[in-house]
Amino acid sequence: MLHGEPNAHNFKALCAYLEEVVRTERERAAEQLIPYADGLMRSWPDSLRRVPPSWLQHIEKDELPWHIAQLCPLMRTLHVSNRVFSEDGFSELLANPLYATITHIDLHQVSVNIAYFSGSSFIGVILSHIKARPLINSLSLNKIHMMQSVDFIALATHEVMAQLTRLTLRNIYPFYMESLVSGDGLSRLRSLDLSHTKASMSDVSLFKDYIFDQTSSLERVEELRVRGCELGNEELYALAKAPFLGSLTHLDLRENKFTAIGLEALLKALPHGRLRHLDISKNKIGDKGLRLIAKSRALTHLEVLRAYGMAGSERGELALASSSTLPAHITAPYRQAHGL
Repeated sequence: MLHGEPNAHNFKALCAYLEEVVRTERERAAEQLIPYADGLMRSWPDSLRRVPPSWLQHIEKDELPWHIAQLCPLMRTLHVSNRVFSEDGFSELLANPLYATITHIDLHQVSVNIAYFSGSSFIGVILSHIKARPLINSLSLNKIHMMQSVDFIALATHEVMAQLTRLTLRNIYPFYMESLVSGDGLSRLRSLDLSHTKASMSDVSLFKDYIFDQTSSLERVEELRVRGCELGNEELYALAKAPFLGSLTHLDLRENKFTAIGLEALLKALPHGRLRHLDISKNKIGDKGLRLIAKSRALTHLEVLRAYGMAGSERGELALASSSTLPAHITAPYRQAHGL
């Protein structure tokens, strides 16, 4: 299992196996199995090494079986979903010593009882615990609907933000998102995921006027994920001028609204050969967009290209198949499909 493909299914099976062996063979597990697993797990992404939900229930109830106490140090991600917290309850969760090795906090659809927080910042509480845990370098917030202006200001200005290299804010209402770039708190981020956050509110374009603006404090971002953000051509024009454009290696633009016109501006602005991962699936760029990709000098070192649901035809795919600039492993499936 440890030598297999790192994925969520294999990790779940691995945890179940480890639990069983640790229960039944304590001495052998402590002396041999756990150190062996710890060594090989280091090649697995931290995002996959999640504390299993069943363990969380035991930990929170202080009903700690021996096997959980032994195996918890192997985990790197604390994932909590569909919960309502008070400040004390949330603080107790994050402060648990069993999470000393956690590098990533992942909160999904967590509700905050504002009355319990008595005016304090929910994000501020999280960041105060991150400050006490220097190993934590990644924070993910998905569908946290009770975030307020004070929370976004904390993300933009809190001193501990310099500790984070990865930030995910998915399905977040953008009312106060401009605060993100008001300070230099995010200036060291390497990975930013704002997927499923609406691009515009009233007459303001969140991405064009704030996130992608040349005055933005986001300067070192290498991985940008903006899936399903309703980005149009205007947003891609702004992205083409963003201060971090020259740093990008991974770009996820799935399920947006731009056309080949916006894509052309972006491809012309991207530095030659730096981008490694590009996903532009489910955008209406058509055959023209596929031809632009096929001849782009910016994509000469691409390792992954995802381009499906593009409203294109066989002519667009033939352009990809016969591309002289895209790497051979990118064009191979298209050549095979068209017998070239």
